[in-house]
Amino acid sequence: MPGQGGSWLWGALVDIMLLVAALAGAMVWRVGWPPPETNLQSLLVVAPITFMALPFVFFGFGLYLRKPARSIVRSALFAESALFLVALAAAFWFRGFSSPRSVLVVGFLIHFIAVIGWRWGLQKTKHARASRVTVVATRDEAVAVVEKLLYEPSGWYEIVRVIEPGQLLAEGDVALVGSDMVVAGPSIVGRTRLVLLETAVRAGARVFIMPELSDILMVGSVAGQIGDAPVFEIRPLMLTGRQLVGKRVLDLSLSIPLLIMLLPVMAAVALAIKLFSPGPVFFTQKRVGLNGKEFVLYKFRTMVVDAEKRTGPVLATANDPRITPIGEFLRATRLDELPQLINVVRGEMSLVGPRPERPYFVDQFCRELPDYDLRHLTPPGITGLAQVMGRYYTSAQDKLRFDLYYIRHYSIWLDLKILLLTLQAVISRESATGVEASPTPQRMRAERLVLDRSGRVP
Repeated sequence: MPGQGGSWLWGALVDIMLLVAALAGAMVWRVGWPPPETNLQSLLVVAPITFMALPFVFFGFGLYLRKPARSIVRSALFAESALFLVALAAAFWFRGFSSPRSVLVVGFLIHFIAVIGWRWGLQKTKHARASRVTVVATRDEAVAVVEKLLYEPSGWYEIVRVIEPGQLLAEGDVALVGSDMVVAGPSIVGRTRLVLLETAVRAGARVFIMPELSDILMVGSVAGQIGDAPVFEIRPLMLTGRQLVGKRVLDLSLSIPLLIMLLPVMAAVALAIKLFSPGPVFFTQKRVGLNGKEFVLYKFRTMVVDAEKRTGPVLATANDPRITPIGEFLRATRLDELPQLINVVRGEMSLVGPRPERPYFVDQFCRELPDYDLRHLTPPGITGLAQVMGRYYTSAQDKLRFDLYYIRHYSIWLDLKILLLTLQAVISRESATGVEASPTPQRMRAERLVLDRSGRVP
């Protein structure tokens, strides 16, 4: 995301120091000063484990990214709760916390408030003025770019100009004067991109480029040489055998315990579907998985029986009349996805990966997007980078960029981070509603803004 900036390591150090102060303050409040030696020693057993876990938990919940105030509170609440459970588990495992449990409760409450406070303060001082943005793209791309910028909180960005590639080449250095930030559409390539980068350097503006496949392939390349010529080594866009084994071990170690623990929840969901929606409990559908192989995906049924009898294969839309009342709740809470744990155990899916699509839509997307089949080079997932970073109605092209980025940058840690971010997404209805059937007010506003800013010199 534009504007995330800063080093997460420094942020983690601040959070750890605040946790030290919060726990020490809670200890003094509860047992006095100086604290008894037994109480202090018990805290010194639990605290280091909690401090080591903090950067991973906070990074996983996105607390080192630029976020609007409401998202900061939500992310901090999830992260603090997870960290509190880590502390309790450490206390139980090592039998090391002889102090009252209220020390942990009060300490983490203080830390929660401090974590939110310093982030809000930093945003107000660091981003007191909106970034002045110039969009360089074709007209259609510019509308899409501006629409995405409009979804960011008010006051973050001020769109001062929208120019097409030809204007950039004609105007040269004048084109980006007064801009803090430049967002380039994916069609800005070749000489135009080179001119853009050179002009932005002279103007002191940051550049954000919406990537094509070649850009994603280049990221993470390793510098080397052949003879006396410098080269970049670009590895194949696929997971190695070792990565696939590690991914499978992670899937089984998490999905089997989850499936066992969630059986009562799944039984309750099945009963609710039977009581409030005539028809079968489960919904099965063919999807395209690893290397293009089809498999049967399991979900709890959220639509009326024979929902596509008259329409044929269509994507769900916002306020889709085919979705049952109980189905709307299941989609909003992601409970309808739970049976896919069976697919994970069977090896047809992974917990994390590109979402598998139906063969009918895969054929369509492959015709529209020549690189679409590359997402099948890794096992499909229940959740994925496109699901936690995008929205349900994010375009197939943008989802593909996220999927390819995920494959290129795959690691066990990235899977764990996406799983943590999925916990946050569960409470957001926005990304589970469906695609928009008609232009949204935001898009119409973006179209007006592009017309107003086109060719405008700041």
